[in-house]
Amino acid sequence: MKIIHIDNRYNIFEGSMTITDKLDAKVYSVRLDSDTGLYLDDYGDISIHEKKVYGQHYEKLEKIFSAFERFSRNFGVLLSGAKGMGKTLFIKMTAVEAVKRGIPVIVVDKYYEGISTFLRKIDQEVVILFDEFEKRFGEDHNTCGINNDMGFGFGMNHNSVSGMMFSHQTELLELFDGISSGKKMFILTCNEISTINNYLIDRPGRIHYHFRFTYPTPKEIMLYSRDNIKPEYQDQCKIILNYSFMSKISYDALRAIIFEVNSGISVEEAVNDLNISRDVRSSPEFAVSLHFRNKSSSAPQMNMLNFFNEDFASIEIKYRKRKMKQRIITIEFLLKDLEFDEHSFQFKLPVDKIQNIYCGDSRDNDDFDPEEILEKDGLEYIMFNKSYI
Repeated sequence: MKIIHIDNRYNIFEGSMTITDKLDAKVYSVRLDSDTGLYLDDYGDISIHEKKVYGQHYEKLEKIFSAFERFSRNFGVLLSGAKGMGKTLFIKMTAVEAVKRGIPVIVVDKYYEGISTFLRKIDQEVVILFDEFEKRFGEDHNTCGINNDMGFGFGMNHNSVSGMMFSHQTELLELFDGISSGKKMFILTCNEISTINNYLIDRPGRIHYHFRFTYPTPKEIMLYSRDNIKPEYQDQCKIILNYSFMSKISYDALRAIIFEVNSGISVEEAVNDLNISRDVRSSPEFAVSLHFRNKSSSAPQMNMLNFFNEDFASIEIKYRKRKMKQRIITIEFLLKDLEFDEHSFQFKLPVDKIQNIYCGDSRDNDDFDPEEILEKDGLEYIMFNKSYI
């Protein structure tokens, strides 16, 4: 038996006990004991299974630890973006790096009443991780009594629901402010930025950095595919790139597609059967430019592609040459004819792969022949630069 005497309170514990002034540099999780309250438990080792990390994870990691060293108060980092973009990988890397630097890591994976007060008592440098922050700290306190199955109280309007949804997050505002003792790094991830309390957004005093994780670019998709597809299936790299042209593809989806490809399954079949989005009607946004033999090019124009099916698409572009009035030209092509340019990391459509060109301005077709005009002007190819937000 061990007895700890604090002020006028005597706590009796069974088993071995060690009293220390500082947490060891390892990973902990917050847990609740119905008798003694909140405590820290061993979380276990956090391991990173990826052989190679793509994107700017290492650069961002060095940036936050360098800033944390210079900070004299609490320091917050928000990681936002859709699922499968690498946010969880980043916080795993953060945990591993923190332990290497001798900094304890605390994982908060559930809301507990009084958790802000509990974390505030930790008087040393620590890294505190809130993965999927909007889910762990998004439920209301049931202050209206009865709730329905969706977690919304009866009789409340939308604004009151929103206020209650943020109530757990509001508890932590003072903690992030740096009023508490010790210097702490807070890492928060979220899939939907609109679910984050407004007092955490555009407030670098609370959240210093906001890293936005977007869909992998063609360059990153190309590198990942070449590194992970077996040699005998490398011809599928181009097909994966072309699929990414018309659909948003996350690292999770990319990993799943390559798993199937390495089993001898085509990209088309993998996309058909996998639990990933393949809606060709999503019409991604592109900056489109025309390139000519004399090395000149038209100014990029932002456009939404029209996908007739999974193979065939068209683009409308404004065109003016040789003192003629501006016209709207429609260009139709097959997605399989796109070429990925490894110098610009954009998609290129050679002029001889264009299926059809016609004037899309129904108000004035007169004698304007866009195919003839573009041939005279020396059109060589069309470049598509996709927006990967």
